[in-house]
Amino acid sequence: MKQIIKLIIASSIALVSSVSAAPLNVFSGWNMLANEDGVGSSYGCSLSRSDCVGPGYGGQKFDAEYLFYKLEGSKLSVGLQTGFDVVSDNGYVYSDGRRYYNGDLALSFDGNTNNYEYAVDFGNATRGYNNNAAISAGASDVDAAGLYSVTQWNNDIYYGQSAPYGMDAGSLVLAANSSNFSQGSALGLDNLLSYYSIFSFDLSNIANLGQTFGFAAHWTMSCGNDEIEGATTVSVPEPGPLLLLGLGLIGLVTVRRRMKK
Repeated sequence: MKQIIKLIIASSIALVSSVSAAPLNVFSGWNMLANEDGVGSSYGCSLSRSDCVGPGYGGQKFDAEYLFYKLEGSKLSVGLQTGFDVVSDNGYVYSDGRRYYNGDLALSFDGNTNNYEYAVDFGNATRGYNNNAAISAGASDVDAAGLYSVTQWNNDIYYGQSAPYGMDAGSLVLAANSSNFSQGSALGLDNLLSYYSIFSFDLSNIANLGQTFGFAAHWTMSCGNDEIEGATTVSVPEPGPLLLLGLGLIGLVTVRRRMKK
């Protein structure tokens, strides 16, 4: 009987230590860039605790879960899924008497993950961990949502190894609107709540980008309790023969019209 009880307890601990939220249906058919999903002792914590994420604690509320991308012609869509609330207007999660803020989604297009040259700002407040100071490319702690070219990052977070965190200086490249930016939340596996943010933009907005390039993304929150990062190589498809033929015919018609004039 004692052996059966021990087996049940051990099984329960194993289940608790590896809880996952699973990808949400909104990312069905997308390419997975990174998978850091999981809450438990096997996810970066040295202690056997069921609220471990990596490198800190906090459970599902602080679980960075997935990064996705999708390329349609020259339009790139990037998606973040996390247990951390990146959707609410206040831009923070309140836990243990403290506010924790969501960071900006860092993007790189030159294959160098030591320097993320772009960011997607979700339009929420971004503040540092230690002094609660505003982190923003503008005059307040809230920047307009959109794609930014970043010149400086601020990494005022508790777990420094989870950097980069928030855009400190940069310029707006493409503003968010109803057609290129969407957010939401849904229940995943085991009824765990996850949030998502999706931003889409044409690759012509990225400076000095070749047809094949290294693409990387990274995200964390102000404590750095968990972080997610992924990298891949992306190739923009060449225009098809019919499209090139069509463009050529348009050019010929334009030339003939000018000659007649």
